[in-house]
Amino acid sequence: MNYRGYAHVEYKQRKRWFKRRGTNAARADVGYANPYNRKEKSALRPVITGSALALTLMIWAVLLIFHPYFIIKHIAVSGLSTLGPQEIQQAVRTALERKQLWFIPQNNFFLLNRERLEKVLLTRFPLERVTITTSFPSTVHLEATERLAFVIYDDGAKYVLIDEGGIPQKTLRPVAIHETQTGAKTMWVGDSARVVSSTWHYPDRAALHAVYGAYPVVYNQQTARTSAYLLDPIVVRGVLQIYLSLKQDTDFATHHFVYPSDYQTLLVINENGPTVSFNPFENLEKQLETFKHAWQRELRKEKHRKILINARYPGRVYVEE
Repeated sequence: MNYRGYAHVEYKQRKRWFKRRGTNAARADVGYANPYNRKEKSALRPVITGSALALTLMIWAVLLIFHPYFIIKHIAVSGLSTLGPQEIQQAVRTALERKQLWFIPQNNFFLLNRERLEKVLLTRFPLERVTITTSFPSTVHLEATERLAFVIYDDGAKYVLIDEGGIPQKTLRPVAIHETQTGAKTMWVGDSARVVSSTWHYPDRAALHAVYGAYPVVYNQQTARTSAYLLDPIVVRGVLQIYLSLKQDTDFATHHFVYPSDYQTLLVINENGPTVSFNPFENLEKQLETFKHAWQRELRKEKHRKILINARYPGRVYVEE
């Protein structure tokens, strides 16, 4: 039977022919779609597919968040000179032990909040900056740069590292023999001269910096002591401010500082040049601006002379031979 002439076949015959040959055969032979053999799509199929996909993603998320393999286990710290790495590591572990939304761990490799951790460290420790990197799957690297927040306190007998509050952090070493010298000088009493012995102390800054770090050295000649701190916090902050300002904005070679018996005075000693006096208790910023302006204009040419520069009064600088 020739099926290509099916258009002239009666309806009942065509119906029997479709049932007998099937839709695919008819389509292959004549390119005709059977209108009685139409498949209907299920309305639940997209819901089932979406639910299965969401469940799969949820399972993977739970595994990545809570699996012990991705918990931060190793904390590497570098760049420290005064602070101990153990202090930084313990602070990081404490910060990571906290939960977000009461159940999401912060010590997960994928959920590590670098900005929050950096803020915690900068707030708790005297650090200038912290760079945080990670190594898969469970290591955090901290590259820290310490902020200048300590001075080496010298009382003529020993050196102590103190913080911005004047609180001692650790004893460094006793004053060495070569740092204290005894000599004789002549004093006139009326018309007669008298030779008296004199002892002076000059800290070995280079040796201190080589071993303990490049912190400013302050020789305290004050006799009064308090139980709260070794050195007045205002004086400590003044030392740090003067040290950084002169180092950054001038070529004045600071050797060490002296806090003499004169309460309102802080001396900046230059080994081969002038000594400058500041008042750390009042308008120190203006004193520094006045001195730096005078230094650049006139005083710089005197940097190799042993003179005393009085910069304790904002707007004025006095030079004493």
